[in-house]
Amino acid sequence: MEYEKSLDVLGELFSKDFTFVLATVKDNLPSLRVVDTYYGNGAFWIVTYAKSNKVEEIENNPNVALCNNFHRFKGQAYKYVALNIAGLDLTTSTATEQLMLLGTFGISNWITGVVFILIGLKAKHISIHIIGLIPVAYGLSMIAIKMNMAGYAKTSADWGGMNMMVAYLIFCGITFIAGVSMIIVRNKKAAG
Repeated sequence: MEYEKSLDVLGELFSKDFTFVLATVKDNLPSLRVVDTYYGNGAFWIVTYAKSNKVEEIENNPNVALCNNFHRFKGQAYKYVALNIAGLDLTTSTATEQLMLLGTFGISNWITGVVFILIGLKAKHISIHIIGLIPVAYGLSMIAIKMNMAGYAKTSADWGGMNMMVAYLIFCGITFIAGVSMIIVRNKKAAG
């Protein structure tokens, strides 16, 4: 019963982003670094690069310690490798390229989100034009890619996000048509 209570307390304290110092050992020398952790399912989770020094040290000696302020934990670390993130198959030789694309598109989506917020706050009158531009830009890009890829082998990549992208473009198109229709109706009412 006390053990279960302890796990509940750990969950209450650490089941969010939490910074700890992680101690590992290499050649009988301690190595310390600050890591971001999350506590869940009875363990602390750390996301890191699979070829990092800490992973190499854990593979050679799984005894580790975590410390933050008044909290100290020690135990054994286990390597859990995510082989599938966001529909990407990371078991293939193209895993690095897939992750690079995911990161690149993720960054561009954040930038696009910020731009939309700024347009909504500072330049509402151009928002409908931007919404209409999105499917046009993607369409022209796809045509350019097809034209320039003509001499290359067809890709075998599985683009898991294609359905969401098509839905997004359809949503942009419908929003653009509805927005233009509303502008036309408003202008007719104002004129007549």
